[in-house]
Amino acid sequence: MNTNQTWNMDSVEILSTKKFCDLFLEKYQTDLLIRGLMNIKFCKLDRLGKAFLATFAVPDLEKPSKNKKTFGFCLIDEKLWFFDDTDTVRPLIEEINRSRISDIDSPVLFLYHFLEQLIRNDIAKLQNYEDRLSQLEGLLLQTELRHFEQQIFIVRKDLTKICSYYRQLSDVCETIGKYITTPEYPHCSQLYELLDDKVERLYDMVQMLIEYSIQLREMHETGIDMRQNQIMRTLTIVTTLFMPLSLIAAWYGMNFTSMPELNAKHGYSAIIVLCLAIICLEIIVFRKKRWF
Repeated sequence: MNTNQTWNMDSVEILSTKKFCDLFLEKYQTDLLIRGLMNIKFCKLDRLGKAFLATFAVPDLEKPSKNKKTFGFCLIDEKLWFFDDTDTVRPLIEEINRSRISDIDSPVLFLYHFLEQLIRNDIAKLQNYEDRLSQLEGLLLQTELRHFEQQIFIVRKDLTKICSYYRQLSDVCETIGKYITTPEYPHCSQLYELLDDKVERLYDMVQMLIEYSIQLREMHETGIDMRQNQIMRTLTIVTTLFMPLSLIAAWYGMNFTSMPELNAKHGYSAIIVLCLAIICLEIIVFRKKRWF
């Protein structure tokens, strides 16, 4: 890990979770903060004296519902330990070394670059969600989209998990920023504030995408309601058109012998003409009232 830096990069070490737990127990004689390290569920930061112990559960932004990448770090004085069983930390550190950043002079500053590297490509991945939602919107406006509810539910579920991750990561960055507001690290505090702002912007972007998905779902439900209303309107018009004809059919279906139309020579034709006239009159009235 050596570069052209005045700070000794040997102070950064990657351990397995089990090995780190053994070292932590040996140093502090307590398992209060390490009980959850073997089964990390979320991002958090704890403090024990001068030691800061953090855990990370980083979702794959493309498939947040899958297993998360879990790791953590422990910052003690001039020593920075990472514990990782998922091979997440090493590639990020190697990327920092390839960048040849020359201003790293403390473990706190190295940690800043590490966390920045952790979220460096997130904006592009979040853009994919916006593209997916835009595509769904286009299909929704063109025609009825099958399984739309299922698709939008999956997107919202993924975005909710990502949103929770950024909220937790922001809390970690904010806590570290408060810790380093000391004379020992005067130039790091603002960097962590900027990092917290970056995470907050990512969080806000995810919130915006969630709102977008909610709007699309409401548009879909509105479209369904409009189609149902149109169907009911058509059925109502058809029923209204034939209601007078049903009355005529019921009236003359009584077959009373005293009904003169039953024996009239042109009674059948007259009833046909009457029914057609009623239908035409109804159509004219409906058209004037703009019912169709």
